[in-house]
Amino acid sequence: MAASVSIVLTKFGGQRGIKGIDVIVGGQVLHTASGDGTYRIELPAGTHVIGLVLRGLATRRSKVVEVTLDEGEARELRGSYSILWGSVALKPA
Repeated sequence: MAASVSIVLTKFGGQRGIKGIDVIVGGQVLHTASGDGTYRIELPAGTHVIGLVLRGLATRRSKVVEVTLDEGEARELRGSYSILWGSVALKPA
């Protein structure tokens, strides 16, 4: 049985110029989101490094979060965009 990570994205919707939000796991793009919502990713048990990359007029990267998953475990991360700072944040829920 695999483990899963749900990524909840907020404050991305309605922003002009956003082409996509890439979910990066271990240096590879596993999912591309188009805006706000909850996205679930199946991963094997173990330690994973997860980050977000906002593609648009400018590329913005979040800090990475290291997550250790046990078999069958489900975790949640929250990603948000700050219009004021122009930054992307990702952190455990």
